[in-house]
Amino acid sequence: MQPQQSITIIGAGLAGLSAGVFARKAGFKVTLFEHHSKPGGVCTSWRRGEKKAYIVDGCIHWLMGSKSNSPLYRLYEELGALNGVHLETIKNFGHFEWDDGRTFAFTQDFARLESDLRKLFPEDFAIIDELMRAIRAFQNNKTDWSVLGDARNWISKAKAFWGMRRQLKYYGRYRLSAKEYSSRIKDPFFAWIIQNIFMPEIPMFFAFMILGQLVDGELSFPREGSLAFARGIEKKFKELGGDLRYNSNVEEIVVEDGKAVGVRLFGGTEFRSDIVIAAGDIRSTLYKLLGGRFVDYKWIERFQKWPLFTPICLLSFGINRTFKDEPSAQLSRLRTAIDSGGHSEQNLFIKLFNGTQDLAPPGKTVLQVLLPTQFDYWNNLLTNDPERYLAEKSRVTEEVLAALETRYPGIRSDIEMTDVATPTTFVRYTRNYQGAWEGWMISPESFAKRVSKTLPGLKNFYLTGQWVEPGGGVPTVLMSGRSVVRQIMKAKI
Repeated sequence: MQPQQSITIIGAGLAGLSAGVFARKAGFKVTLFEHHSKPGGVCTSWRRGEKKAYIVDGCIHWLMGSKSNSPLYRLYEELGALNGVHLETIKNFGHFEWDDGRTFAFTQDFARLESDLRKLFPEDFAIIDELMRAIRAFQNNKTDWSVLGDARNWISKAKAFWGMRRQLKYYGRYRLSAKEYSSRIKDPFFAWIIQNIFMPEIPMFFAFMILGQLVDGELSFPREGSLAFARGIEKKFKELGGDLRYNSNVEEIVVEDGKAVGVRLFGGTEFRSDIVIAAGDIRSTLYKLLGGRFVDYKWIERFQKWPLFTPICLLSFGINRTFKDEPSAQLSRLRTAIDSGGHSEQNLFIKLFNGTQDLAPPGKTVLQVLLPTQFDYWNNLLTNDPERYLAEKSRVTEEVLAALETRYPGIRSDIEMTDVATPTTFVRYTRNYQGAWEGWMISPESFAKRVSKTLPGLKNFYLTGQWVEPGGGVPTVLMSGRSVVRQIMKAKI
């Protein structure tokens, strides 16, 4: 009988956990090392306030594939991610408010959505027609995207492309960014809405996909928060016999004769294995854990040319009041911009967690504000002037509260908890390069580009996670963990 092969995984984010689950199912002995004290990586939550009554959620705004007949839902179930998690369907994707007082909501009700658009923006009827056709094309999409990169499985791949036949033209024709697409729109309010369905830089086809999922009832939020979602996968991994070691800092990937043979932790302890999978930050993996020895021109070019997701300041407040008549996701155009770490931001993005969600005690709410910012600004402050760093966090908080006070008079007196996470906070806990919370931005440079899960000149080593899947996102990294194990299995044949 052949001895059981062993795999070491670095990083217990969603990709590392997913790889761990599928590796155990494939019969490997798996040890997973995580520098933090809990799982999830970027997909996390944390408790704050008196008696830690409030849960601050740092990740999932919406989860795609929320119906039981979706391939993504089946993936979540297989990984155990829904163990103890209740998915709440999102019926209002976002409430948009222009600086002239006009408002618009992207609702799940397709007929109402179309009617509202035509009433508000009659001059842009051609764009609205185009948008409605695109949303219809992306409805009822049950494609298992994970088979598309599998050249050997041509039957499943052909079926997947057939299932995508209505969307294929949009992937090609609408690669332009939402910002570029909106240049055709006459009404500035409508143009601003289109730019901010997700982010101005994303390809427009991705916005079509999101809205198609919305009207299908496929977008949801885990009521218990992002950490609970990750905890479910952690539990599945342990139930399958996986060995998960927290507070374990990997200092080096051990390489001998061109092969990865294990890892060395800070302190010198060494763990040997047949295969190593890196599921953490790519910059740290390539330049620290591997000492830059296997960085080829492709990786150098990516770091030079591919844009990263813009880092954010995440301000969270525990509020002793409810907002039951307020939409959970709001974007307002401010008359006076907020200075956020050297970045002037005129959009105020608000998330409200109350009602049926379990992140706040009864009768209370967690309110979050997300502000785009600059990593270098905060990193330089923290490194060179920690006191000024803290003062700058306070200043940004005050500017945000002034904007919130205008919208919700008296809100300051109801605040019981304040938590501010800057890009350096994200780096400290997740090590994501430059605070890029989803890695590479989906862009014309990165879209549909294959990023190899192996490195030239290094055997028995694999990469997984958002850095090898441009655009990132929860479903994508979970599929990445599964696909890397499939690749390992094929290499054994």
